[in-house]
Amino acid sequence: MGRTFLDSPGLGKPPSNASSGVKVSGGSLIYVSGAVAWDEHCNVIGKGDIKAQARQAFENLRKVFALGGASLADIIKLNVYLTSIEHRLPLVEVRKEYLKDHNPPSTTVVVAGLVERDLLVEIDAIAMVPEG
Repeated sequence: MGRTFLDSPGLGKPPSNASSGVKVSGGSLIYVSGAVAWDEHCNVIGKGDIKAQARQAFENLRKVFALGGASLADIIKLNVYLTSIEHRLPLVEVRKEYLKDHNPPSTTVVVAGLVERDLLVEIDAIAMVPEG
């Protein structure tokens, strides 16, 4: 599997240190629906706590990727939806906990609301795993 991150010195780097783009080849794609801070019974974990909710969302992403033979390190595109701009930097901290130095291209959008009132963040992602 080939993966080349595309970063131009002429483009600024966001706090998340996300890459501007990625070129991939030789693998299978896994698309994951938006992960939120739900437990296995769809109860909201961490009501009012963006970091707790972000951790639960990343854990839920990790579980789905594992079913397809992937890990968070295989993410090639990440989309984050926040209900408040104030949640951006705490989300970046949690993202770094989970992704370490892996900085796939990402988009962050502030939205009026998510599928449930108590949810503060939703994360969807695409991963690529080697063929075989």
